[in-house]
Amino acid sequence: MARSSTLQPWVSLCLVLGSLGILSGCGGDSGAGPTPVGPDVTAPDAIVDLAAESTVADSALLLSWTAPGDDGDDGQALRYEIRFSTLPATVPGWADSLANLVPGPSPGPAGADERWVIHGLMPDSTYFVRVWSIDDSENRSPASNVASAAVGDRIPPAPISDLAVTQITTTRASLRWSASGDDGLRGRATRTELRMHSAPITAENWNATTLVLDLTDPADPGAPETFTVTGLVATSTYYFAARAVDDAGLLSPLASALRLDTPTIVVRSVGGATTGYPSLRAALTAVQANESVQLGAGTFDGPDNRDLEPAGVSITVRGAGADANGTVLDLEGQGRAFYFRHASDTGSVVQHLLIRNGFAGPTAPGFGGAIFCFGGASPTLVDCTFEDNTAVAQGGAVSARNGSAPFLSQCTFRRNRSGTDGGALGADTVSRPRVLDSAFEENEAVDRGGAIALIGDSGGEIQNCTFRDNTAGHHGGALAAVTSSPEVLGCVFESNTAGEGGGAILCRESANPTIDRCTMRDNSALRWGGAVYCWIASSPILTRCVLESNEAEQGGGLLAWTSSFPSISQSTLVLNRACFGSAVRCIGSASGASISRSILALGGIPECAEGAGLAVHLQNDAQVQIDCTAIFGNVGGDWVRWLEGLQDVNGNLAADPRFCDPEGRDFRLRQDSPCLDSAECRLIGALSGCGSLSVSRRHPRVPEPMLVPGERVRAD
Repeated sequence: MARSSTLQPWVSLCLVLGSLGILSGCGGDSGAGPTPVGPDVTAPDAIVDLAAESTVADSALLLSWTAPGDDGDDGQALRYEIRFSTLPATVPGWADSLANLVPGPSPGPAGADERWVIHGLMPDSTYFVRVWSIDDSENRSPASNVASAAVGDRIPPAPISDLAVTQITTTRASLRWSASGDDGLRGRATRTELRMHSAPITAENWNATTLVLDLTDPADPGAPETFTVTGLVATSTYYFAARAVDDAGLLSPLASALRLDTPTIVVRSVGGATTGYPSLRAALTAVQANESVQLGAGTFDGPDNRDLEPAGVSITVRGAGADANGTVLDLEGQGRAFYFRHASDTGSVVQHLLIRNGFAGPTAPGFGGAIFCFGGASPTLVDCTFEDNTAVAQGGAVSARNGSAPFLSQCTFRRNRSGTDGGALGADTVSRPRVLDSAFEENEAVDRGGAIALIGDSGGEIQNCTFRDNTAGHHGGALAAVTSSPEVLGCVFESNTAGEGGGAILCRESANPTIDRCTMRDNSALRWGGAVYCWIASSPILTRCVLESNEAEQGGGLLAWTSSFPSISQSTLVLNRACFGSAVRCIGSASGASISRSILALGGIPECAEGAGLAVHLQNDAQVQIDCTAIFGNVGGDWVRWLEGLQDVNGNLAADPRFCDPEGRDFRLRQDSPCLDSAECRLIGALSGCGSLSVSRRHPRVPEPMLVPGERVRAD
C-alpha cells in the first residue's frame, strides 16, 4: 500500500465517538496510539485484455486495454511499460533484452479504457506486445497477455514518371520507363500495369482504360523496362500511363499520361481541305482525281501500308522527307510498297519517302523489292530513299518491265539486293527508265549490275548520278547494259567491284551505250576490265571520261572482247593497273578500240612479267586506231609492240602530259602541258588546265519534271 498521512476510517470514527463519551478505549487513556502504516507491497493487477491492431497511419499499431489499479484493481497506477518485438514473446530473454521498450500513456483510474499507438514499425511485419503497470512504490504488475498484429503496408510504390516513347509507327509504339519499388523505391513491386486510352488517363478512369500490359515480374527499382504496343492505326491519338502495384494491392500515384500521335495520313483536296485515314490503303481507295495523299513524319508499317496497287488510276503520294526523320515506309520484309501495272499509272507521283525493308519473293513475282512497274507503267519517283530492299529476281528496289519508263530524280539507293540483276534498279523488255541526280551506294546483285541492270533492248538515261561501293557477283559492279544502249552522262563510278568483268560498267550483247563526262576511279574486277568490260559485239562510246586507278587482271581501264570495238575520245586513262593492258586490252580479230585525243599514262603493275603492263595490249589480231593521243610513263612501255611506229604521227605524243598534281589525284593539265589545246589536236584528255576543276564541256542539265501545275520538284 502506498504511503499516506491520511488516517484510516475506523481510527477517525473511534476518536470522534470517544470525544463524545459514547465510546471509550479508543486510545488516549490507554496510552496506545494508532497502528502504524506498513510499506506498499501490493502490485497492480496484470492487464488481461491487451489488444493490438494495425492503424490507418503508416507503420503503426494501436494498442488498447483496461487500466488496472495501484493495488490490484484499486486506485491508479503510476506508469506503464510497453515492450514489443517481431520475435514471439515466448523467446527466452524477450522481456529482458530482446524486445523494444517504449513508454506508454499516463495511467487512468482503475477500469478506464486505455489506448496507445506505437509508430515507426516495419511494414509487412507481425509484432508481439506486452504491457506492465508500475505503481508509486515501483511495484511491477505481472506481464499482460501477449497481443499481436501485423503491420499493414501503407507505403505505395513510387510513381512511374518517366514513361516515354522510343519509336512510333502507324501500327506500334515502343515504350520505356524505369521500374518502381514496393514501398516507394524500396523493394520490388509485385506488378506493373500499362494502360492505354483514347482520352487523358486519370485516377478516376483508370479501371475503364485498356490494359495493354500486366507485368508480373517487374525489374528492380530504377531498372529500365520496355514494351511495344501493337494494333495502333495512323492519324490517331493515344494516351498511355503506367502504375506499379505492391503486394498489399497499393497502386503507385498516377503520373501524367503520355500522349502519342501516330503518323498522319490525309487526303488533300484541290481546295486544300484534308480528311484523315487510318492507313495508306484506305486513303488510296478514297482518293479522287486531282487529290493527293499526304503522309506526315513518322514510320508507316503493317499490311495496310504495303502491297498497294493504284488499280489503273494515277496517284500522288507525298511524305515529309526521305530520311529517318521524315516519312518512313517500313515494309518489314513482308512485301513491296507499290505495284504499278497499267500504262494509266504513268501520271502517278511518289515523293519525299524513305522506303525500306521491302521484299519481292518468288510468288510476288520476284521483281522490284520496293516498287514494280509493269505493262507500260511509268510513275515519277522524286526525292525518295530506298534502303535494304530485296528482290529474288531483278531490281532489288525498283524494277521496270514490259515497256515501262519510270522517271527517278534526286533519289538514293542504299544496301538493296537482287538475286539476279540490278541490285537497286532493274529494267528489261523494252523498258527505259530515266535516272537523274541520284546516288547508288552499297547495292548488290548476285549476277550483273550491282546498282543498275538494263536488259533486253532497254535503254533510258542515267545522268549526274554517283555509284559507290556497289557489287556484282559476276559482271558490272555498278551498271550492266545487256542488249541495251542507255545514255550515261556526267556520272561518277567509285570503288565498285565485279567478281569477273567490268568493275564499273558491263556492256554485253550489242550494248552500245553513250558514256560522256563520267569519272571511274578505284573500281576493280577480278579478271576483265577494271572499269569497263565490252563483250559480244558491244561498242560503247566514251567521251570526256576519266578512268583512274581501276584494276583487273586484264584491261585495267577497259577490255574489249568478241567483236567489240569501243570508241574512246578526249578521255584520260591514268594509274590503271593490269598485267595485260593497263589502260586498254582488246582480244579477237573483230575486236579493237578507237582511241582519239586521249591520255594513257602511269599505268601497269611492276610485279607483272617482263613485257606485260603495256598501256595497250592486243591479242589474236585485235586492232587499234589511235590519233592525237599521249601515252607516257606506263610500266611495260608506251609506244612499243603493237603501237610501235605510231609515235609522233597523227598527232600522237610520247611526252609527259604534265598533270597538275598526280600524287594528289589532280589530273588537270598544267599551263605548259603539251596536251593543252595543241594546234593539231586541240585539248587532249578529259580535263583542262589547273584553273578549272570541271571537264572541258558540260552536258546540258535535263530540267526537273513538273509534278503538278506550278510546283517544281524539290529535295526538301
